[in-house]
Amino acid sequence: MIGKPQHSIPALRLEVLPEPFFVVKMKPEEAIPPCLVKNLTDDTGRFFSLTRTHEEVSLVGQASSSMSETCKKNSGWMCIKIAGPMDFGLTGIMADFTAPLKDAKVPIFALSTW
Repeated sequence: MIGKPQHSIPALRLEVLPEPFFVVKMKPEEAIPPCLVKNLTDDTGRFFSLTRTHEEVSLVGQASSSMSETCKKNSGWMCIKIAGPMDFGLTGIMADFTAPLKDAKVPIFALSTW
């Protein structure tokens, strides 16, 4: 059983989103599929994140019928949302949140927005 974080912040609320997500790692020189680039500007409200570093590109988003075969192969992730807003001065949130997941051997891919 996965317990809830032991943090003392009363506003820390967790929400498991019902739809599956995909997590794709690409090489920086690979072309991003046009159907995913479209996610940056469409008005569906679906979550989508594109992150580029010198070493790789990470694509994360809600699964949809229009996603590429690569995303379909890498879908099936579930998203646990930590409801905000949270003050940037808070510390230990990720440690408290991920400790029970580590104990249960649940892999995570952490991502944050403002």
